[in-house]
Amino acid sequence: MKKRILAAILGFCLIVGVLSMTGCDFVDRLLRELQNAVEEIENNTEATSDITSTDKPSANVGTLNYYVNSDGTTCTVSGKGTYNSKDLVIPETIDDYTVTAIKSRAFYWEEDFVSISIPKTVKTIGDNAFNQCTSVKTVTIADGVETIGEYAFRDCEELVSIVIPDSVTDLGENTFFSCGKLESVTISKNVRALRTNVFTSCTSLKNVTIPDTVTEIDVFAFSHCTALEEMKLPGRLQSIKGSAFLGCKSLKSLTIPSSVTEIGKRAFDECTSLSDIYFNGTMAQWNAFGLSKPTANTVVHCSDGNIR
Repeated sequence: MKKRILAAILGFCLIVGVLSMTGCDFVDRLLRELQNAVEEIENNTEATSDITSTDKPSANVGTLNYYVNSDGTTCTVSGKGTYNSKDLVIPETIDDYTVTAIKSRAFYWEEDFVSISIPKTVKTIGDNAFNQCTSVKTVTIADGVETIGEYAFRDCEELVSIVIPDSVTDLGENTFFSCGKLESVTISKNVRALRTNVFTSCTSLKNVTIPDTVTEIDVFAFSHCTALEEMKLPGRLQSIKGSAFLGCKSLKSLTIPSSVTEIGKRAFDECTSLSDIYFNGTMAQWNAFGLSKPTANTVVHCSDGNIR
């Protein structure tokens, strides 16, 4: 539209320019004013382009596929579309619709992306949304996302660290399964459970910040995290399910609060380096779990004595 207006003004300027040859002062002043107007429109058009490219992907990176949600005002990103940048930036709005979700499998097996940025408007990241995005090195999730679905980042093999913002209340099963280079994880303070296989086979994982809000660590949650050396479990934890730390061969020290009332079978099996378990409860409480020690040399340090 602006281009058509601009063309019309330029055409009119040409006519006025011809008339100015008559020497009319009025026509000369009118020509100068029209030229100023043209320059102002050009400047405004450039500013608008800058704003547009900041708020949403600019035209040269293509557009994402989406569909409008039932409320008529929001939308869900459903696929790559013609987007061609290696840095995936999910916009807050597309065609004036607020982006509130990323569909299940939206970017499944998209191997070209090296970074992913998810805005605060998004509430749900669907199951398998970024599964097999094997080149992704960085993921930025804004505070606003509430649910991260099952397998959402499975096999993101190049991902090194992740901060799960405090807005997240639900972290699905297998979310980071087999992210082999993942070294550091900070978990939302509003997550209550670490579900099945959530960090299974994250073989480089060394630093995990688990908030006190977590009350359950499900089966295989940290199984085969072979680089994990030390773990202090949160103070309100109640349940450690079976095989939760199976095969964590580098784990040397584990601190378990007295609030834990359940430890499942094989929870620490194949933890061949686990020399010390610090349990803040009593020896009687520990023995009630019916567990065999991970190794012959493991010492369980209880509040009223040690079990060797």
